[in-house]
Amino acid sequence: MGQIRGLATADLHLGIDNVGGVNEYGLPARVDDYLAALDQIVDHAVAEKVDLFILAGDLTKQRNTPQRIVAALFERFQRLIGAGITILLVRGNHDGDSGEGRANLLDTAGYLSRLMMPINRPEAFVWENRVNDKACRIAGIPWPRIGRAEGRPLDELTRAADESLRVTIRDLCQESHMPQILIGHLAVAGADRASDQWMTLGYEPLIRPADFPESLDLVILGHYHKPGRLDPPLRRAPMFYCGSPVIIDFGEEGQAKRFWYFELDGSRPPGERCTKLEALPLPGRPFVTVDFEIPASAQPSGDIIDGDGLREGRHIDGCVVRLRIKCATAEQAAALNLNAVAASLREAGAWWVAGITLDSPRPERRWSAAEGITEQSPQELLMRYLSDAEPDETRRGRLFELAMMEASHDTDAH
Repeated sequence: MGQIRGLATADLHLGIDNVGGVNEYGLPARVDDYLAALDQIVDHAVAEKVDLFILAGDLTKQRNTPQRIVAALFERFQRLIGAGITILLVRGNHDGDSGEGRANLLDTAGYLSRLMMPINRPEAFVWENRVNDKACRIAGIPWPRIGRAEGRPLDELTRAADESLRVTIRDLCQESHMPQILIGHLAVAGADRASDQWMTLGYEPLIRPADFPESLDLVILGHYHKPGRLDPPLRRAPMFYCGSPVIIDFGEEGQAKRFWYFELDGSRPPGERCTKLEALPLPGRPFVTVDFEIPASAQPSGDIIDGDGLREGRHIDGCVVRLRIKCATAEQAAALNLNAVAASLREAGAWWVAGITLDSPRPERRWSAAEGITEQSPQELLMRYLSDAEPDETRRGRLFELAMMEASHDTDAH
């Protein structure tokens, strides 16, 4: 039996528009970043002539994806198909349900070619390439659906969901004389998390690495955005989260993105069939936080921060940037022109300014004796406030009467 070679990635989330403007087609500009990352992976797959290309869920941001984005994604799929590479797609929580009169993007992709293999429900099957005498068993587990509550307590429902997922995994993963891969869009305990935490709504069934049977040779996971290997128990297969191919927001700032290359040798005994697993670097657009402190000696002025000062010792060219300014005095903060500061960031090379925040002492307010605040009664202060807030004299008088009645009721109650 021949050696099987494959690439894996996940969590493309095409269409996310949390930062950036629009491109020439009116789509979120970051679509270009996501497609550029996907191009790197596809180029590597074609150049290395791999057998399998695995995308473990969340192809797009949402079910109703603009057609231009779908067309661009399918164009990349066609390149892989043209190279004779089988594409395995697993439904993620952002891909939308399939069935009961509804279709999602995976259903549509399945019509492109017999080499497209969408997995919309838990299933196991054998993939084979008879020409090259290659075969492996695939167990695919999409994002699990939680059954109807039917009045059951939440803790009971969550326990049932976790157990149902464990049973599904156990039933699908049988002993096999050929290499066996599990591909899932799942939440597994012990993995590091990133932006996926705020992108997931509701309860997510949780399993442990020990819940994957010993019969597996490789576990490929999507859903968590930080790439990395899990620490499996003894006699368990290598398992890893693909991670998102690009940095999605500042929760992933500084993360090194990866895609994964693997080799499986069916001639070896179970437990030794995964002969190579490598995380390959995936360059992309960085997210950078710039902290800028204005010294107390600096005079308040609108141009106290300029592009040269922002560039000094920092790499922000082509980056998504957020700026955090710490002012020594409230006067410095009041004098700043934030629009000019944002323009300076763009002139310094920032691709997008995601936000500017100010940290400064609050100005101390002192009541002058001329205002006579401390010498006035509550009724006088209320009338003074109403004189400023309500121009209609009749309505102002009525509001004052109602306030006095309410105050009288409170006094009687005590």
